[in-house]
Amino acid sequence: MTPSLPPRAMRDDVMQLDPPQLLGLHCATCGAVTFPKREFCAACGAREGLSTRGLSSSGTLHCFTVVRQAPPGRAVPYVLAYVDLPRDQVRVMAQLDTAPEGVRIGLPVKTEFRTVRMDDGQPVVGYVFVPEEEGSL
Repeated sequence: MTPSLPPRAMRDDVMQLDPPQLLGLHCATCGAVTFPKREFCAACGAREGLSTRGLSSSGTLHCFTVVRQAPPGRAVPYVLAYVDLPRDQVRVMAQLDTAPEGVRIGLPVKTEFRTVRMDDGQPVVGYVFVPEEEGSL
Protein backbone atom coordinates (compact mmCIF):
# COMPACT_ATOMS: atom_id res chain seq x y z
CA MET A 1 0.00 0.00 0.00
CA THR A 2 1.33 3.42 -0.98
CA PRO A 3 1.54 5.89 1.90
CA SER A 4 -0.88 8.75 1.44
CA LEU A 5 0.54 12.21 1.00
CA PRO A 6 -0.66 15.02 3.28
CA PRO A 7 -2.98 17.58 1.70
CA ARG A 8 -1.52 20.87 0.51
CA ALA A 9 -3.10 24.27 -0.01
CA MET A 10 -3.96 25.22 -3.58
CA ARG A 11 -2.26 28.57 -2.90
CA ASP A 12 -0.32 28.92 0.33
CA ASP A 13 -0.25 32.71 -0.05
CA VAL A 14 -4.06 32.76 0.24
CA MET A 15 -4.86 30.00 2.73
CA GLN A 16 -3.41 27.63 5.30
CA LEU A 17 -4.60 24.19 6.32
CA ASP A 18 -3.57 24.00 9.98
CA PRO A 19 -5.83 25.47 11.12
CA PRO A 20 -7.83 25.87 7.90
CA GLN A 21 -8.34 29.55 7.19
CA LEU A 22 -7.97 32.23 4.55
CA LEU A 23 -4.97 34.52 5.01
CA GLY A 24 -5.03 38.29 4.68
CA LEU A 25 -2.49 41.03 5.20
CA HIS A 26 -2.76 43.37 8.19
CA CYS A 27 -1.11 46.80 8.00
CA ALA A 28 0.07 48.23 11.34
CA THR A 29 0.39 51.69 9.74
CA CYS A 30 -3.26 52.19 8.77
CA GLY A 31 -5.00 49.14 10.26
CA ALA A 32 -6.34 47.88 6.92
CA VAL A 33 -6.72 44.19 6.15
CA THR A 34 -6.44 43.11 2.51
CA PHE A 35 -7.03 39.87 0.63
CA PRO A 36 -5.14 38.38 -1.01
CA LYS A 37 -1.83 39.20 0.65
CA ARG A 38 0.52 41.52 -1.21
CA GLU A 39 4.00 42.95 -0.70
CA PHE A 40 2.49 46.31 0.25
CA CYS A 41 -0.66 47.67 1.88
CA ALA A 42 -3.31 48.24 -0.77
CA ALA A 43 -4.88 50.97 1.39
CA CYS A 44 -1.87 53.17 2.25
CA GLY A 45 1.06 51.75 0.28
CA ALA A 46 3.15 50.87 3.35
CA ARG A 47 5.80 48.18 2.86
CA GLU A 48 6.72 47.80 6.53
CA GLY A 49 4.63 46.78 9.52
CA LEU A 50 2.77 44.15 7.50
CA SER A 51 1.76 40.81 8.96
CA THR A 52 -0.24 37.77 7.93
CA ARG A 53 -3.64 37.51 9.56
CA GLY A 54 -6.15 34.67 9.57
CA LEU A 55 -9.51 35.85 8.26
CA SER A 56 -12.95 35.17 9.66
CA SER A 57 -14.69 32.06 8.35
CA SER A 58 -18.14 33.71 8.36
CA GLY A 59 -19.46 36.42 6.09
CA THR A 60 -22.36 37.86 4.14
CA LEU A 61 -23.06 37.60 0.43
CA HIS A 62 -22.37 41.02 -1.11
CA CYS A 63 -23.18 40.23 -4.75
CA PHE A 64 -23.11 37.28 -7.13
CA THR A 65 -23.48 36.08 -10.68
CA VAL A 66 -24.60 32.74 -12.06
CA VAL A 67 -22.10 31.29 -14.51
CA ARG A 68 -23.81 29.29 -17.25
CA GLN A 69 -20.89 28.74 -19.64
CA ALA A 70 -17.60 27.26 -18.57
CA PRO A 71 -14.60 25.41 -20.00
CA PRO A 72 -14.99 21.69 -20.72
CA GLY A 73 -15.07 19.61 -17.56
CA ARG A 74 -16.60 22.34 -15.40
CA ALA A 75 -20.23 21.77 -14.35
CA VAL A 76 -22.66 24.63 -14.86
CA PRO A 77 -24.49 26.53 -13.60
CA TYR A 78 -22.49 27.68 -10.59
CA VAL A 79 -22.52 30.79 -8.44
CA LEU A 80 -19.53 33.13 -8.29
CA ALA A 81 -19.79 35.50 -5.34
CA TYR A 82 -18.24 38.40 -3.47
CA VAL A 83 -18.48 37.83 0.27
CA ASP A 84 -17.99 40.50 2.92
CA LEU A 85 -16.08 39.39 6.01
CA PRO A 86 -17.25 42.12 8.42
CA ARG A 87 -14.81 41.35 11.25
CA ASP A 88 -11.90 41.89 8.89
CA GLN A 89 -13.55 44.58 6.72
CA VAL A 90 -12.48 42.69 3.61
CA ARG A 91 -14.30 41.29 0.57
CA VAL A 92 -13.39 37.90 -0.93
CA MET A 93 -14.41 36.41 -4.28
CA ALA A 94 -15.01 32.67 -4.59
CA GLN A 95 -17.53 30.09 -5.70
CA LEU A 96 -20.68 29.83 -3.58
CA ASP A 97 -21.46 26.12 -3.54
CA THR A 98 -25.24 25.99 -3.58
CA ALA A 99 -28.07 25.93 -6.10
CA PRO A 100 -28.46 29.33 -7.80
CA GLU A 101 -32.25 29.50 -7.43
CA GLY A 102 -32.36 30.58 -3.78
CA VAL A 103 -29.25 32.74 -3.58
CA ARG A 104 -29.89 36.24 -2.25
CA ILE A 105 -27.84 39.29 -1.30
CA GLY A 106 -27.20 39.27 2.45
CA LEU A 107 -27.15 35.46 2.71
CA PRO A 108 -24.98 34.38 5.68
CA VAL A 109 -22.16 32.14 4.42
CA LYS A 110 -19.11 30.37 5.76
CA THR A 111 -15.81 29.24 4.29
CA GLU A 112 -15.42 25.55 3.55
CA PHE A 113 -12.14 23.90 2.63
CA ARG A 114 -12.19 20.84 0.38
CA THR A 115 -10.10 18.79 -1.99
CA VAL A 116 -10.33 20.32 -5.47
CA ARG A 117 -7.97 17.96 -7.29
CA MET A 118 -5.23 15.39 -6.86
CA ASP A 119 -1.61 16.04 -7.93
CA ASP A 120 0.34 12.79 -8.18
CA GLY A 121 -1.62 11.29 -5.30
CA GLN A 122 -1.52 14.41 -3.14
CA PRO A 123 -4.84 16.12 -2.29
CA VAL A 124 -4.87 19.81 -3.23
CA VAL A 125 -7.25 21.81 -1.03
CA GLY A 126 -9.10 24.94 -2.09
CA TYR A 127 -11.96 26.94 -0.63
CA VAL A 128 -15.56 27.78 -1.43
CA PHE A 129 -18.33 29.51 0.44
CA VAL A 130 -21.46 27.64 1.51
CA PRO A 131 -24.70 28.90 3.09
CA GLU A 132 -24.37 29.13 6.86
CA GLU A 133 -28.06 28.62 7.54
CA GLU A 134 -29.19 25.03 7.81
CA GLY A 135 -31.73 24.40 5.05
CA SER A 136 -31.45 27.96 3.75
CA LEU A 137 -31.89 27.01 0.11
